[in-house]
Amino acid sequence: MAAEEVEEVPAEFECSICMKLLLEPVSVSCGHTFCRACLEQSLGYRGVCAQCRAPVAGVQAVNVLIRNIIADRYPRALAERHRELQEELSAGEREADEARRREAHGATAPAGSTAPVLPLIRNLRESVVLPHCRFEVDLHKESDVQLIEHALQGSRRFGAVDGFGGYDDSARPFGVCLEIEHVERMGQSIRAHLSGKFRFWIVEPPQFHEAGFELGRCEAFFDEPLPMSALIISPVGEDAAEPDAPKPDGAAKSTAPELARAALDLLERQLVNVGQGGRHAFGDRFGDVPHLRTTGATTSAAMESLSFWLLGTLVSDDDYRRRWLASVDTLGRLEACRSRLESAGSRPVLDLEGARSWMNPGQSTLGSFFILVAIIALFIAKAMGVFEKHSRGRSHYDENMEDSLIGLQLFR
Repeated sequence: MAAEEVEEVPAEFECSICMKLLLEPVSVSCGHTFCRACLEQSLGYRGVCAQCRAPVAGVQAVNVLIRNIIADRYPRALAERHRELQEELSAGEREADEARRREAHGATAPAGSTAPVLPLIRNLRESVVLPHCRFEVDLHKESDVQLIEHALQGSRRFGAVDGFGGYDDSARPFGVCLEIEHVERMGQSIRAHLSGKFRFWIVEPPQFHEAGFELGRCEAFFDEPLPMSALIISPVGEDAAEPDAPKPDGAAKSTAPELARAALDLLERQLVNVGQGGRHAFGDRFGDVPHLRTTGATTSAAMESLSFWLLGTLVSDDDYRRRWLASVDTLGRLEACRSRLESAGSRPVLDLEGARSWMNPGQSTLGSFFILVAIIALFIAKAMGVFEKHSRGRSHYDENMEDSLIGLQLFR
C-alpha cells in the first residue's frame, strides 16, 4: 500500500509509547490511551502511566468506542498498521527459530557449521527423557561417569538415546540433547542435574571413545512451524474464546496460546489441590510455571518448549512419551496435555514424588478400581476365616511332620 493512500491520523489517535496508530486501544484510569500490547509491556517495567506517571492497577478492557472510530475514519491507516504488525511478528518468529538453531550448534559454533558431535548414552533413566524439562539421575557405570567428565570439560552437553540398538540410515535413531547444570560426586558414582535442550537425529554411525562411551554426530530437529494465525494471543476476558467453544464454519481451530492457556489453568488447579508443600516440590522439580503473554503473538519455538514442559510435568507411560517425543505437531501435543489435565479433574496427575506408585490415586481409574476390589476381597476372605483355616492347616501339617521326624529318630 503506497504511503499517499494512507490517511493522516491526528495525534490523539496515536499511542504515545510506540508513536503509531492505536491498535486495540486501552484507556487507563488517568484518561490516557495506549495500544494494549504497548501498555502491558510498559507495566511490566513499572506500574504507572507511561505519559503522566499516575499509578495504574492493571490493564483494562479495550476501549471499543475509540477502536470503532479508528476503524470507521482511518481504515487504510489501520490496514497498514496491521500489515506492519504482521511483519514484526514474522520477524520475531524468524529470529526465535534462528536463535534455537544457533543454540543447537553451540554458542561458539560459527554460522553454517556442521552438526555437532555429542557423547551418547543409552537408556539414561527409567522413563523417557524430554526436551525443555529438568531432572536428575544417578550414574554408576564407569563409562557413564567418564562420559559426564568428558562433557564437563567441553560443552557440558551429551545426547540421551532411548533404546538405541544401532545405526540405520533409513530410520535414523533420535534422542534428546541434555545439558549438565551441576553434578554431585558420591564416591565412584555421580548424581547429575540435567536440563533437556533439543531433539536430534544421529546422522552417521557413532564412534567409540577410548573411555568406553560412544560419540555421535547429531543434527537438531524441531516441530513444524506454526502459521501466524495459530500464534496470535487473544485477550483474556469476554472477547477471548474458550478452547472448547463451538467455532463458526470454516474458522480455524484453537490457537496454540489458547490451548496453552487452558492447560496452564488446569495445571494451576492441580497445584492448588496438592497444597503449598506440593507446590514447592513441583517448583523444585520442574521450575517455575512458564508465563504466557496476554497480548500480541508468541513464537513456534516458545510453544514447542511449553508443550514439552507440560508433557514432562504429567504422569505418563513411556509409549505415550515416545509418541509425542517423535511428533512434530505442537498443537497436537498441547491439546493432548490439555485433554489429559481436563480428564483427570481433581485426580492428581502431576509427576511428583511417589506419583508412579501403584497406590497413588493419580493412576488410572481402572487400576484404582482393581486395587479397591482386591482390598475388599482380602477383607471378605479374612472375615470368612480363610487365613485362619490355612494357618490351622499349616500348624497341623507341622505337627504331623514333627511326629514323623521323632518316629524316624526312634527307629534309628
